[in-house]
Amino acid sequence: MENENKKIKITKSMHDFEIKSNNIKVIELLLKYQYKVKIFKKKGGYELLLTAYTEGRNVLMIASQSGNLDIIEILIENNIRINERDYDNKNALIYATEKGNLKLVQYLVKKKININVCSFCKGWNALFYAIDKNYNDMATYLIDNDIDMYGNNIKNRYSKNIVSLAYEKKNISLINYMIEKGINLDCKDYNGETELINACNNNYREMNNLKLIQLLVENGININEKDNEGDNALIIASMTSTLDIVKYLISKGIDVNAKNNRMYNALIMACEHNKFEIVKYLMECGIDILII
Repeated sequence: MENENKKIKITKSMHDFEIKSNNIKVIELLLKYQYKVKIFKKKGGYELLLTAYTEGRNVLMIASQSGNLDIIEILIENNIRINERDYDNKNALIYATEKGNLKLVQYLVKKKININVCSFCKGWNALFYAIDKNYNDMATYLIDNDIDMYGNNIKNRYSKNIVSLAYEKKNISLINYMIEKGINLDCKDYNGETELINACNNNYREMNNLKLIQLLVENGININEKDNEGDNALIIASMTSTLDIVKYLISKGIDVNAKNNRMYNALIMACEHNKFEIVKYLMECGIDILII
Protein backbone atom coordinates (compact mmCIF):
# COMPACT_ATOMS: atom_id res chain seq x y z
CA MET A 1 0.00 0.00 0.00
CA GLU A 2 2.87 2.34 0.82
CA ASN A 3 4.43 1.70 -2.59
CA GLU A 4 1.06 2.24 -4.26
CA ASN A 5 0.62 5.61 -2.51
CA LYS A 6 4.14 6.60 -3.53
CA LYS A 7 3.36 5.72 -7.11
CA ILE A 8 0.20 7.83 -7.03
CA LYS A 9 2.03 10.84 -5.61
CA ILE A 10 4.77 10.62 -8.19
CA THR A 11 2.27 10.20 -11.00
CA LYS A 12 0.17 13.15 -9.88
CA SER A 13 3.15 15.46 -9.42
CA MET A 14 4.51 14.33 -12.78
CA HIS A 15 1.23 15.16 -14.47
CA ASP A 16 1.10 18.56 -12.75
CA PHE A 17 4.71 19.34 -13.68
CA GLU A 18 4.25 18.47 -17.34
CA ILE A 19 1.16 20.69 -17.57
CA LYS A 20 3.00 23.64 -16.03
CA SER A 21 6.07 23.10 -18.20
CA ASN A 22 3.90 22.86 -21.35
CA ASN A 23 5.40 19.50 -22.35
CA ILE A 24 2.80 18.42 -24.91
CA LYS A 25 4.43 15.10 -25.86
CA VAL A 26 4.61 13.92 -22.27
CA ILE A 27 1.02 15.05 -21.67
CA GLU A 28 -0.12 12.97 -24.64
CA LEU A 29 1.82 9.99 -23.30
CA LEU A 30 0.32 10.35 -19.83
CA LEU A 31 -3.16 10.61 -21.29
CA LYS A 32 -2.55 7.54 -23.43
CA TYR A 33 -1.73 5.39 -20.40
CA GLN A 34 -3.70 7.22 -17.71
CA TYR A 35 -6.48 4.60 -17.69
CA LYS A 36 -4.03 2.23 -15.99
CA VAL A 37 -3.66 4.47 -12.95
CA LYS A 38 -6.70 4.81 -10.72
CA ILE A 39 -6.31 7.53 -8.11
CA PHE A 40 -9.27 6.59 -5.93
CA LYS A 41 -10.69 3.09 -5.76
CA LYS A 42 -14.34 4.08 -5.94
CA LYS A 43 -17.11 2.83 -8.16
CA GLY A 44 -16.05 3.72 -11.68
CA GLY A 45 -12.73 5.08 -10.44
CA TYR A 46 -11.26 8.50 -10.99
CA GLU A 47 -8.53 8.76 -13.56
CA LEU A 48 -5.72 11.28 -13.71
CA LEU A 49 -7.71 13.36 -16.14
CA LEU A 50 -10.48 13.82 -13.59
CA THR A 51 -8.42 14.28 -10.45
CA ALA A 52 -8.35 17.45 -8.36
CA TYR A 53 -4.94 18.77 -7.32
CA THR A 54 -3.87 21.62 -5.04
CA GLU A 55 -6.80 23.84 -3.96
CA GLY A 56 -9.19 21.62 -5.89
CA ARG A 57 -7.84 22.50 -9.33
CA ASN A 58 -7.88 19.88 -12.05
CA VAL A 59 -5.37 19.72 -14.90
CA LEU A 60 -7.54 21.90 -17.14
CA MET A 61 -7.42 24.73 -14.60
CA ILE A 62 -3.67 24.31 -14.20
CA ALA A 63 -3.25 24.37 -17.97
CA SER A 64 -5.43 27.49 -18.17
CA GLN A 65 -3.11 29.19 -15.70
CA SER A 66 -0.11 28.33 -17.87
CA GLY A 67 -2.01 29.59 -20.91
CA ASN A 68 -1.09 26.83 -23.37
CA LEU A 69 -3.97 26.44 -25.82
CA ASP A 70 -2.47 23.32 -27.42
CA ILE A 71 -2.58 21.46 -24.10
CA ILE A 72 -6.12 22.71 -23.42
CA GLU A 73 -7.23 21.33 -26.79
CA ILE A 74 -5.65 17.95 -26.04
CA LEU A 75 -7.34 17.77 -22.63
CA ILE A 76 -10.76 18.66 -24.02
CA GLU A 77 -10.37 16.20 -26.90
CA ASN A 78 -9.72 13.57 -24.21
CA ASN A 79 -13.06 14.45 -22.58
CA ILE A 80 -11.85 16.28 -19.51
CA ARG A 81 -14.73 17.66 -17.48
CA ILE A 82 -14.65 21.24 -18.68
CA ASN A 83 -16.91 22.62 -15.95
CA GLU A 84 -15.03 21.36 -12.90
CA ARG A 85 -14.46 23.99 -10.19
CA ASP A 86 -11.85 24.47 -7.49
CA TYR A 87 -12.48 25.05 -3.78
CA ASP A 88 -13.26 28.73 -4.47
CA ASN A 89 -15.73 27.69 -7.20
CA LYS A 90 -13.50 29.02 -9.99
CA ASN A 91 -13.47 27.17 -13.29
CA ALA A 92 -10.95 27.11 -16.13
CA LEU A 93 -12.57 30.16 -17.76
CA ILE A 94 -11.88 32.33 -14.71
CA TYR A 95 -8.27 31.12 -14.60
CA ALA A 96 -7.86 31.89 -18.32
CA THR A 97 -9.40 35.33 -17.78
CA GLU A 98 -7.05 36.13 -14.91
CA LYS A 99 -4.16 35.08 -17.15
CA GLY A 100 -5.36 37.55 -19.81
CA ASN A 101 -5.43 34.96 -22.57
CA LEU A 102 -8.20 36.08 -24.95
CA LYS A 103 -7.71 33.20 -27.42
CA LEU A 104 -8.03 30.68 -24.63
CA VAL A 105 -11.13 32.41 -23.25
CA GLN A 106 -12.69 32.37 -26.73
CA TYR A 107 -11.88 28.67 -27.13
CA LEU A 108 -13.40 27.71 -23.77
CA VAL A 109 -16.55 29.72 -24.46
CA LYS A 110 -16.94 28.03 -27.86
CA LYS A 111 -16.57 24.68 -26.10
CA LYS A 112 -19.60 25.62 -23.96
CA ILE A 113 -17.87 26.14 -20.62
CA ASN A 114 -20.20 27.61 -18.01
CA ILE A 115 -19.62 31.32 -18.58
CA ASN A 116 -21.52 32.50 -15.49
CA VAL A 117 -19.67 30.62 -12.73
CA CYS A 118 -18.88 32.93 -9.79
CA SER A 119 -16.12 32.51 -7.23
CA PHE A 120 -17.23 31.99 -3.64
CA CYS A 121 -14.83 34.52 -2.14
CA LYS A 122 -15.67 37.57 -4.27
CA GLY A 123 -18.87 36.58 -6.01
CA TRP A 124 -17.19 37.45 -9.32
CA ASN A 125 -17.65 35.76 -12.66
CA ALA A 126 -15.09 36.00 -15.48
CA LEU A 127 -16.35 39.46 -16.52
CA PHE A 128 -15.49 40.97 -13.13
CA TYR A 129 -11.98 39.49 -13.29
CA ALA A 130 -11.52 40.87 -16.83
CA ILE A 131 -12.59 44.36 -15.74
CA ASP A 132 -10.43 44.21 -12.62
CA LYS A 133 -7.40 43.50 -14.82
CA ASN A 134 -8.43 46.10 -17.44
CA TYR A 135 -8.73 43.44 -20.16
CA ASN A 136 -11.14 45.48 -22.29
CA ASP A 137 -11.27 43.20 -25.35
CA MET A 138 -11.91 40.21 -23.13
CA ALA A 139 -14.66 41.99 -21.19
CA THR A 140 -16.34 43.04 -24.43
CA TYR A 141 -16.13 39.47 -25.77
CA LEU A 142 -17.72 38.05 -22.62
CA ILE A 143 -20.53 40.62 -22.72
CA ASP A 144 -21.15 39.83 -26.40
CA ASN A 145 -21.50 36.17 -25.39
CA ASP A 146 -24.23 36.97 -22.87
CA ILE A 147 -22.31 36.69 -19.62
CA ASP A 148 -24.30 37.77 -16.57
CA MET A 149 -23.28 41.39 -15.94
CA TYR A 150 -24.27 41.21 -12.25
CA GLY A 151 -22.15 38.33 -10.99
CA ASN A 152 -23.18 37.20 -7.52
CA ASN A 153 -23.79 40.68 -6.08
CA ILE A 154 -27.10 39.81 -4.46
CA LYS A 155 -25.75 36.85 -2.49
CA ASN A 156 -22.19 37.91 -1.68
CA ARG A 157 -21.64 40.79 0.73
CA TYR A 158 -18.06 41.25 -0.48
CA SER A 159 -18.96 41.66 -4.15
CA LYS A 160 -18.74 45.01 -5.92
CA ASN A 161 -21.16 46.54 -8.36
CA ILE A 162 -19.64 45.99 -11.78
CA VAL A 163 -20.12 49.58 -12.98
CA SER A 164 -18.35 50.91 -9.88
CA LEU A 165 -15.52 48.43 -10.45
CA ALA A 166 -15.15 49.61 -14.06
CA TYR A 167 -15.17 53.23 -12.90
CA GLU A 168 -12.43 52.54 -10.35
CA LYS A 169 -10.39 51.28 -13.30
CA LYS A 170 -11.22 54.52 -15.20
CA ASN A 171 -12.97 52.45 -17.87
CA ILE A 172 -15.76 54.80 -18.96
CA SER A 173 -15.94 53.31 -22.46
CA LEU A 174 -16.77 49.88 -21.00
CA ILE A 175 -19.44 51.39 -18.73
CA ASN A 176 -21.04 52.98 -21.79
CA TYR A 177 -20.84 49.63 -23.58
CA MET A 178 -22.57 47.82 -20.70
CA ILE A 179 -25.31 50.46 -20.70
CA GLU A 180 -25.66 50.05 -24.47
CA LYS A 181 -26.01 46.29 -23.91
CA GLY A 182 -28.85 46.86 -21.46
CA ILE A 183 -27.34 46.47 -18.00
CA ASN A 184 -29.93 47.12 -15.30
CA LEU A 185 -28.47 50.07 -13.41
CA ASP A 186 -31.11 49.69 -10.69
CA CYS A 187 -30.01 46.13 -9.86
CA LYS A 188 -29.17 45.92 -6.14
CA ASP A 189 -26.30 44.18 -4.40
CA TYR A 190 -26.23 42.26 -1.10
CA ASN A 191 -26.68 45.51 0.86
CA GLY A 192 -29.55 46.69 -1.33
CA GLU A 193 -27.36 49.32 -2.97
CA THR A 194 -27.85 50.35 -6.59
CA GLU A 195 -24.96 51.58 -8.71
CA LEU A 196 -25.93 55.17 -7.82
CA ILE A 197 -25.99 54.60 -4.05
CA ASN A 198 -22.68 52.78 -4.28
CA ALA A 199 -21.16 55.62 -6.34
CA CYS A 200 -22.28 58.19 -3.74
CA ASN A 201 -20.58 56.29 -0.93
CA ASN A 202 -17.10 57.78 -0.89
CA ASN A 203 -16.07 56.17 2.42
CA TYR A 204 -13.59 53.77 0.84
CA ARG A 205 -12.40 55.79 -2.17
CA GLU A 206 -10.03 58.65 -2.77
CA MET A 207 -11.69 59.61 -6.07
CA ASN A 208 -14.63 61.94 -6.63
CA ASN A 209 -17.39 59.97 -8.32
CA LEU A 210 -19.35 62.93 -9.75
CA LYS A 211 -18.72 61.92 -13.38
CA LEU A 212 -19.95 58.39 -12.72
CA ILE A 213 -23.01 59.72 -10.88
CA GLN A 214 -23.81 62.03 -13.79
CA LEU A 215 -23.43 59.13 -16.23
CA LEU A 216 -25.81 56.96 -14.20
CA VAL A 217 -28.45 59.66 -13.78
CA GLU A 218 -28.30 60.66 -17.45
CA ASN A 219 -28.93 57.01 -18.36
CA GLY A 220 -32.10 56.77 -16.32
CA ILE A 221 -31.13 55.21 -13.00
CA ASN A 222 -33.80 55.56 -10.29
CA ILE A 223 -32.45 58.50 -8.29
CA ASN A 224 -34.76 57.90 -5.30
CA GLU A 225 -34.07 54.18 -4.77
CA LYS A 226 -33.12 53.16 -1.21
CA ASP A 227 -30.81 50.49 0.24
CA ASN A 228 -31.55 47.97 2.99
CA GLU A 229 -31.06 50.67 5.66
CA GLY A 230 -33.53 52.97 3.92
CA ASP A 231 -30.84 55.41 2.79
CA ASN A 232 -31.18 57.04 -0.61
CA ALA A 233 -28.26 58.44 -2.60
CA LEU A 234 -28.59 61.89 -1.01
CA ILE A 235 -28.43 60.54 2.54
CA ILE A 236 -25.33 58.51 1.65
CA ALA A 237 -23.72 61.47 -0.12
CA SER A 238 -24.46 63.79 2.81
CA MET A 239 -22.48 61.48 5.09
CA THR A 240 -19.54 60.54 2.91
CA SER A 241 -19.26 62.64 -0.25
CA THR A 242 -18.59 66.22 -1.30
CA LEU A 243 -20.85 69.24 -1.71
CA ASP A 244 -20.77 69.12 -5.52
CA ILE A 245 -22.33 65.65 -5.50
CA VAL A 246 -25.06 66.75 -3.07
CA LYS A 247 -25.80 69.79 -5.25
CA TYR A 248 -26.00 67.64 -8.37
CA LEU A 249 -28.42 65.13 -6.82
CA ILE A 250 -30.71 67.90 -5.61
CA SER A 251 -30.60 69.62 -9.01
CA LYS A 252 -31.83 66.36 -10.54
CA GLY A 253 -34.86 66.20 -8.27
CA ILE A 254 -33.88 63.70 -5.59
CA ASP A 255 -36.22 63.59 -2.58
CA VAL A 256 -34.48 65.97 -0.14
CA ASN A 257 -36.69 64.96 2.79
CA ALA A 258 -36.41 61.19 2.36
CA LYS A 259 -35.93 59.34 5.67
CA ASN A 260 -34.12 56.10 6.36
CA ASN A 261 -35.22 53.22 8.60
CA ARG A 262 -34.19 55.24 11.68
CA MET A 263 -36.35 58.15 10.45
CA TYR A 264 -33.23 60.28 9.81
CA ASN A 265 -32.98 62.51 6.76
CA ALA A 266 -29.88 63.80 4.96
CA LEU A 267 -29.60 66.81 7.29
CA ILE A 268 -29.30 64.68 10.41
CA MET A 269 -26.72 62.43 8.78
CA ALA A 270 -24.69 65.42 7.58
CA CYS A 271 -24.75 66.86 11.12
CA GLU A 272 -23.62 63.52 12.58
CA HIS A 273 -20.65 63.45 10.20
CA ASN A 274 -19.67 67.12 10.68
CA LYS A 275 -20.35 68.07 7.06
CA PHE A 276 -20.87 71.80 7.73
CA GLU A 277 -21.01 72.94 4.08
CA ILE A 278 -23.52 70.22 3.24
CA VAL A 279 -25.64 71.07 6.32
CA LYS A 280 -25.73 74.72 5.26
CA TYR A 281 -26.67 73.88 1.68
CA LEU A 282 -29.41 71.43 2.69
CA MET A 283 -30.97 74.09 4.90
CA GLU A 284 -30.81 76.59 2.03
CA CYS A 285 -32.68 74.04 -0.08
CA GLY A 286 -35.50 73.94 2.48
CA ILE A 287 -34.90 70.50 3.95
CA ASP A 288 -37.18 69.63 6.87
CA ILE A 289 -35.37 70.79 10.03
CA LEU A 290 -38.19 69.89 12.41
CA ILE A 291 -37.03 66.28 12.33
CA ILE A 292 -33.91 67.19 14.35
